[in-house]
Amino acid sequence: MPIVHGGVPSPFVKKVCAFLAEKGVAYELRALAPFPKTPELLAMNPLGKIPIYQDGELTLPDSSAICASSARTRSRRCIRPIRRPTGARCSSRSSPTRSWPRCWAACSSSA
Repeated sequence: MPIVHGGVPSPFVKKVCAFLAEKGVAYELRALAPFPKTPELLAMNPLGKIPIYQDGELTLPDSSAICASSARTRSRRCIRPIRRPTGARCSSRSSPTRSWPRCWAACSSSA
């Protein structure tokens, strides 16, 4: 079972926990404060930041990397809309139709 090290008040830890929960991945959350910089923390992440994700031999110390890796290796359950909602518009300069998968979060239903 994957382990997420970090403190619940951290927005980055919340991001990882929410992502894993939406993907349906069971995980264990272990409390680990980023201050003071303990040898245990520095051994997992030399920068001393949280969250830290461990799954077997894999250790990832960045929330975006954790989410990207989990999206590729875990459940194939999609957490974004499969189709663009009617009336949605993307803030990207490129074609909204082509860029929709990359910027779905930036889209809004207001015209």
